[in-house]
Amino acid sequence: MRTILLLFTLAIIGSSCRTVPYYTTVKKMTQIRTGMKLDAVNSTLGISPHDYYLDVNNGKKIMVYKYKHRYHKVLKMEVSKERGLAGGSPRFRKANNAYFVFDQNSGKLDGFITDLGRKQGEEILKDENYLRLFLDDPEKMRGLTSKSSKKSSPSSGGKGGFFKKFLK
Repeated sequence: MRTILLLFTLAIIGSSCRTVPYYTTVKKMTQIRTGMKLDAVNSTLGISPHDYYLDVNNGKKIMVYKYKHRYHKVLKMEVSKERGLAGGSPRFRKANNAYFVFDQNSGKLDGFITDLGRKQGEEILKDENYLRLFLDDPEKMRGLTSKSSKKSSPSSGGKGGFFKKFLK
């Protein structure tokens, strides 16, 4: 009887020690497609949502997942050698959020966006609005520049911005 009780206790302790992954990867997120159900998204990502929000007015459910970027750590002496290209150990860093938007009625995925996408999206939308204004009235817009084109960023094309070059 003691043996059975001891084995039962060890089985419970052993099953509770299983670690559940907290983060997913960018590679797994690229396999997600619109129209997938929540269970399929969780299965593909290999994790459960970290948090969720309900948008009652629009009938949306927003699930928040954590993900990390993968990189390889290579020794300094191997960086310039062929071994440094394929070697190193895979590591993960910089935790971010990904926001998956589901329709509450159908339960299907409408789309998702990451923290970086949200940040860069603001600048892209500003540039898009500026371009629309320019196309509506080019003469009026020639003297103006968009706020996002004044600073150097990848989307603005460096110093001076994309639109300054475009207008010249």
